[in-house]
Amino acid sequence: MEKNNPSSLFFHLSVQLCGVENLSPRLSDVYYETFNSDPSSTVILKILLDKYQKILNSNGHNIIQRIQKEILDDNKLKDLVRNIIKLWYLGYCSGIATLTELKGGGFYFHYEALIWKVAHAHPPGLSGGYYGYWKYKPET
Repeated sequence: MEKNNPSSLFFHLSVQLCGVENLSPRLSDVYYETFNSDPSSTVILKILLDKYQKILNSNGHNIIQRIQKEILDDNKLKDLVRNIIKLWYLGYCSGIATLTELKGGGFYFHYEALIWKVAHAHPPGLSGGYYGYWKYKPET
């Protein structure tokens, strides 16, 4: 991870918050810019990433526990952290002004949302299957 790179910190924090190792770095950059350009999130995002950087710099073994105590339990950061998780899992998060400007890419966010992996399903409109595939039992 690049030290002092906010976008990289955001990506690695997202991995920790979502519990998913293979998040898309490109999508993370878009999400980072989404929060960073939102007037209501910019300052608190910097505070969040600074706290995460301090946790990483401490070289402690209990990174997850420290994230819980120093980030998730911080009332000032809770809303932003929830919005980050919502954006990754749902591909949408209400209340973020700049998301309205990203409507052209909204389908991509929807298709890449983690909820589809959790549900072991595909997004509506993107099956990847051939016509008539639904009449056969899914492969396990």
